[in-house]
Amino acid sequence: SRHLGGNLSESGGVITIGTAGLYLVTYSAVCPGSPNRGFNLNLFKNGSSMILGTYLYSGADSYSGREVTIPYQFAAGDTVKVYGTGHFYGNSQAMSRFVGTRIGD
Repeated sequence: SRHLGGNLSESGGVITIGTAGLYLVTYSAVCPGSPNRGFNLNLFKNGSSMILGTYLYSGADSYSGREVTIPYQFAAGDTVKVYGTGHFYGNSQAMSRFVGTRIGD
């Protein structure tokens, strides 16, 4: 199960942490294959506290991606959401993702 050990739940793109602990969090997205495109990806805790932000700019006619992986300590009841602005590529192949795995207490 993708929620094994962490008791995570999701609603409307917001992840709720069910079990406190140290989590390995990964999020990623892909920029379309067009010149002069870019995006921001920002990871927020509890709606307003930014944990980490990243920016990707593509100046060529090729697809570019960005993946961020960080360890982070969450309390039970914390919420997590990835916010993005800019040009994203997406289709049925799921070109963006979020993964959270509890790795310790």
